[in-house]
Amino acid sequence: MPTTETQRTSTRRPREKVAELWRLPIAPAISVLVRKGVSRTEARQTVVDYRAWHVEDNDQALLVEGIDLPVRWQNSFWDALILAAARRARAGVIWSEDFNITQDYDGIVAVNPLI
Repeated sequence: MPTTETQRTSTRRPREKVAELWRLPIAPAISVLVRKGVSRTEARQTVVDYRAWHVEDNDQALLVEGIDLPVRWQNSFWDALILAAARRARAGVIWSEDFNITQDYDGIVAVNPLI
């Protein structure tokens, strides 16, 4: 019997799913992971690990920059907010399947982990 996408996804380790968390506030992360088949214990550990990462505050200045950037990069507000946070954090790389990997975002390069 062939393996379904749900079966393949639910058997991946939670840390491999952490890429899905980068767009979510930390609060709903446990619900998302558990809904995708991760145990509460593993989901909790993933969130604890995630907290160790450097996170840029989503403050008013970042919000304003996120509002302005879509005009420049022709992307969504949410993607612009990610770019604004990456720029503030002086990140050189963002990992996402949603960005144009051939475009230079003022020194920030998008890498698609699925390619």
